[in-house]
Amino acid sequence: AYNHYGGKSLYGFNSPTGQATKVSFNRPYAQVYVDQPNWYMRTDRATVYWLEQNGYDVTYTAVSDLDQDPGTLLDHRGFISGAHDEYYSDTMRLALEQARAARRHLFFSGANAVFQKVRFENGGRTLVDYKTPETHIIDPVSPTGPWLDPAGPNRPENALLGAMYIGDKYPGGFYPLRVSAEEGKNRIWRHTGLDVQPPGA
Repeated sequence: AYNHYGGKSLYGFNSPTGQATKVSFNRPYAQVYVDQPNWYMRTDRATVYWLEQNGYDVTYTAVSDLDQDPGTLLDHRGFISGAHDEYYSDTMRLALEQARAARRHLFFSGANAVFQKVRFENGGRTLVDYKTPETHIIDPVSPTGPWLDPAGPNRPENALLGAMYIGDKYPGGFYPLRVSAEEGKNRIWRHTGLDVQPPGA
């Protein structure tokens, strides 16, 4: 979605001639830099490192694979989403809802998850998101754009996740994560490098 190879992405900020409504996975990456906020090395690498350092038995997949095989989550005890897991089709979201109903664990390690409703074309190789509230262009096939759009999908992400995305803290980075001393006893914070807040903080 953020890849602007060829001059366009699904975002206006890096699409000088206007943002695209469809982007292909069959393109090289224009921004292969470790400091990019949405690049694997900046986000998902930390989650993978933590899982492997703690000896968890894990299987890896691209989240878009859930669009082709939504039942795969039922073969596992849980699902861990990397940071900024924003784009979900109906089928992908249904896969999470079915996994939750089957008492599988769902863990989202970042914000802005399941925020944009998308669809796929060309056997899953083209990501489609008209972002109608922003672009005022209506998807001719089915509504695409924020899941919370009352004129579109009208299924806010907090119905699935229990939390909503409220925006980025720009300029200056991200909202801080504060972990109390009591919460810090939970093994999830092991090998994270987070400073646990003292009591009363």
